[in-house]
Amino acid sequence: MVCRTCGKKGDHWTSRCPYKDLAQPVETFVDKPAAAKPTSTKGAYVPPSMRAGAEQTGAEMRRRNEENSVRVTNLSEDTRAPYLLELFRTFGP
Repeated sequence: MVCRTCGKKGDHWTSRCPYKDLAQPVETFVDKPAAAKPTSTKGAYVPPSMRAGAEQTGAEMRRRNEENSVRVTNLSEDTRAPYLLELFRTFGP
């Protein structure tokens, strides 16, 4: 084993180095300023709400219903309307 601080072999562990106070600080542990981020990143996902023109609504876009609603997806093809009515009766008509 070799001490990473002083370079001596077999005497001690790096954490117990008697010469650690005399060693120069290692540059790899010093915080460096972050590199500037590139202005355009190719291939990065941008959610629709953050894309250019997101605040504009198209004519074909449906308006959101302001009433309370419950969306149910991934239903089995065997599911029938009476079962859903029974299941969601407590939430309203």
